Amino acid sequence: MKTKAPMKGLLAFSFHSASKSISTNLLISLVLAGGFLIVENAVLLAILVLILMLNLPMAIIMTLASKDGKWERYQLTMPIKRSDLLLMQYLSVLFATIVAAALLITVMGISTVLHDELFDYGFITIIINTAHSFGLPLLMTGVLFPLASSKIGAGREQSLLTVCMIAAMGVNVLVPNLGNMLGMSAEIFPVLIFAISVIIFIVSYYITRAMYAKMNF
Repeated sequence: MKTKAPMKGLLAFSFHSASKSISTNLLISLVLAGGFLIVENAVLLAILVLILMLNLPMAIIMTLASKDGKWERYQLTMPIKRSDLLLMQYLSVLFATIVAAALLITVMGISTVLHDELFDYGFITIIINTAHSFGLPLLMTGVLFPLASSKIGAGREQSLLTVCMIAAMGVNVLVPNLGNMLGMSAEIFPVLIFAISVIIFIVSYYITRAMYAKMNF
């Protein structure tokens, strides 16, 4: 019972620390969403997907990866296990991803109501076709956190974050073409990539927890 309040405090602190970046990203997303709802442009939708699915979780990740000392000092004030602390970091990213996905699905749903269908596809079909995008933050976190916790990644968190973000954007662009090259349907391959991203995210937590337990703050 005593650990619940500190763990809630850690989650609240991570979002509070990233509030400025989150507010800016949400404002940009709302502008893009409004433009998309008016013109329903495929390019604008692609930009909106990347902005929502990467920037919002990115604000949380950048806060967690920050090495300015504020996060570390706050950790030391909390009567909480390191494994629980790491869990809250992963949960922060997961929660931000769910919020971003909910906003994106809402925009797509409203567009379907306003324009009947998205680019000649129904609502469910377009969600399935873009399923891989919903897993991008999980994939990025799943790769970034273990690397940042290793000796190789120590002190290179921001560089690793940039590389992971670029790689995630590349995955988002290449998935449709790669699916066609492998002969897999647009209804299966994006969902498969999403499932792989979730698995990587979960496995990453256990790998990072084993590494994190040996680290010194």
